This record gives sequence, structure tokens and C-alpha cells, in this order.
Amino acid sequence: MNEYTDELKFVKNKLENEYGYKVGYIALQGSQNYGLDINIEGYQSDIDMKAIIIPTLSDLVNNSKLVSKNIDIMERLSDDRYLIEKVDVKDIRHYMNIMKKGNPSYLEPMFSDYYLIDEEFKSEFNMIRDNMECFTYSVRDLMIKAIYGMAKEKEHGLTHRYPSKEHLIDEYGYDSKQIMHISRLKIFVSKYYGYYKRDTNYNFKEAIFIEGDEFLYRYLMKIKTYFYSLKVIKEKCGWYIDSLSYHRKEILNNIDSSNIDRSIQDRYDFICTKIIKNKIKKELKEEEL
Repeated sequence: MNEYTDELKFVKNKLENEYGYKVGYIALQGSQNYGLDINIEGYQSDIDMKAIIIPTLSDLVNNSKLVSKNIDIMERLSDDRYLIEKVDVKDIRHYMNIMKKGNPSYLEPMFSDYYLIDEEFKSEFNMIRDNMECFTYSVRDLMIKAIYGMAKEKEHGLTHRYPSKEHLIDEYGYDSKQIMHISRLKIFVSKYYGYYKRDTNYNFKEAIFIEGDEFLYRYLMKIKTYFYSLKVIKEKCGWYIDSLSYHRKEILNNIDSSNIDRSIQDRYDFICTKIIKNKIKKELKEEEL
């Protein structure tokens, strides 16, 4: 149980009862995992989730396209208050393939303290969670490439007038969420790859968590709440991008990708196959009844 268990259960039930998916694992993604969420009058951190669904026998027999979609689920809190949870829904096979590419957005939810596992797949997903540090280390070369690509994407979005962001661009000149992402990615790289405190080794979960570092926490809260002018933010953004570019080149120069032990991924493939097989066995058994 955790403070978001009710929200996770609500979304899981919605996905299963209204969309027909079988959710094996669902977890928060974003500010709650970093200790950077804000819930005060006038500012409410988003609740974003990743949901891993298990394919049906029909999906496999018909060779159906792997499910990959974003769904907004509205939860009614009171007569005049609603909470919209944004859910990234992916077939387990697709999710695992993205993890193998080192995308931190898909690695992160497997470390989250705010998660829910379907009882049917509890042992398998616990095995996945228990070995995530080893898995992440096996994709450390791909992860730095993915991080740099994400940062460049966020740089583009910093002042872009997306329809949902126009009011922020009009008021502040930029979207603080984009520079927050870039700043956080720079901090993560500094910690995980050994640039932040050279005498301290940070694992993945330690590197993404900010709240315990008072200096970084206050700094990022200033960014999040539009403390800085557009001019200052652009300067910071340019410096972060340049720094990430330098780190990417240096890290990749010091890693021999051909010698990285990626055998943990074979174990994950086995677990993934086991989850799907168990789901199909249960389907067939229920049809016999």
C-alpha cells in the first residue's frame, strides 16, 4: 500500500473494465518519483502513469498490433472537482523492447515506490523490479544516448506554442516543465555516471531522487514555479544541452559496448514469456468451464 494506491486501483479498473485490457503492472511516472511533486493551492502536480498490459490469446493468434496508446482518465473527486490521470498504456512486449533501448522514462516506473501489481503476476513483476539496477547497468551506453535525445526534444518544446501551452508562453515566455526535464536529466547524468560527487556512487533510483538534496530541491522548485526570466532560462538550457553533449561523448568513449554483459535481458525475456503463457493458460482454462 502507498499514498497513491487508490488512484492506481481506480485507473487499473478503468483500463480493464472499460477498455478491456489486462493490466499486469501500473506505476507512477514523473515528479512523485523524484520527490518533486507539488500539491498546493494554485499548483497541482500531474499524475502520470505507465501501465503494462498482457496480450490475450486472440492478440497472439491474430498477430494484432502491439497496444501503445496514451489515455486520459478522469476521476471525480467531488461535485465540482475532477482529477485527470494521464496513462501511457503499452503491451508488455513493446514495453520490454523500449526498456532495452535504455529509455529512462520506461525504466523509471519499475523503480517507483508508487506501483500496483496484479496478483496473478506478482512474483514475475517482483523479479523484474528486484533486478532493475542490473538491467539498467546493462543499457547504460544506450541510456545516455536516449537522455541526450530527450533533452533535445525538450529544448525544442521550451518555447514552442503547443495549443495546451500557449497560455504559459504568453505569460512567461516558456514552459517550465520542459526546462525541468532538461535540468533533471542533467542532474541524473551527473549522479549516475559519476560527475556529481566523484567519491559517491549513485544507483539509478538514488540518481533520480532529488528531495533529499536540499540545494537541488530548492533550485528545481524555483525552475518549476517560474522564478527565472526567459533570458536566464534560455542560458541555462543552452548550458545543460552543451554539458549533456559533452558527457555523452565522454561516456561513450569510455564504454566498450561490445563487452557489456546484457544477459539480464534474456532473463527478462524469459519472465515476459512466462507472464504471457500464464495469462493464456488461464484464458483457456476459463473457456473450458
